[in-house]
Amino acid sequence: IPGTQYKFPDMLAIAVPPIVSFGVLYLMAKTKKIKPYAKIIIAGFFVAMLLAHPYVNAVNMRNCCVSKDMPNSDEIKAAEWLNANDAERSIVLMDNDAEAWFALIAGKIPLNPRVSELESFTPAYRQKIADRRTIINSSGNSTALLEKWNVGYVVTETGVNPANFRLFHEEGSVKLYKRYA
Repeated sequence: IPGTQYKFPDMLAIAVPPIVSFGVLYLMAKTKKIKPYAKIIIAGFFVAMLLAHPYVNAVNMRNCCVSKDMPNSDEIKAAEWLNANDAERSIVLMDNDAEAWFALIAGKIPLNPRVSELESFTPAYRQKIADRRTIINSSGNSTALLEKWNVGYVVTETGVNPANFRLFHEEGSVKLYKRYA
């Protein structure tokens, strides 16, 4: 599910208060000899950080979870139709950023899962993303790459021409192609 990778830092936050309390005690000991205006500057820095935190958090949440990766109404209807009419667990490729949500609604596996940022460092994941980009840039006509990743469905607003993919369902401008091998 997109955005789940942001839960891991929340688990790390449990260990932060004891460390911060040691830091505060250390700063209190060090600032006893500092002049009052320096203490005000240090306190002002911490207050500014506390005031900025809600804004920074809101921006991160907007970038993470409220973005262009949400499917439109036709895509949602097509995903619901696919979930109701085909129980086969297979990989789905969508030519836009809503692939993870479409696959979740349809009960399928996305070619680009976007589960975490850590996966982007593995060679296999980078190759999968590069191949996905190649398939999308070729308008779904890269038969060898579609077979390499065992893609069972292609969702697009344009057409797909490989011989083993047939139009399976159409919802508004969204076309759902199924692989027949």
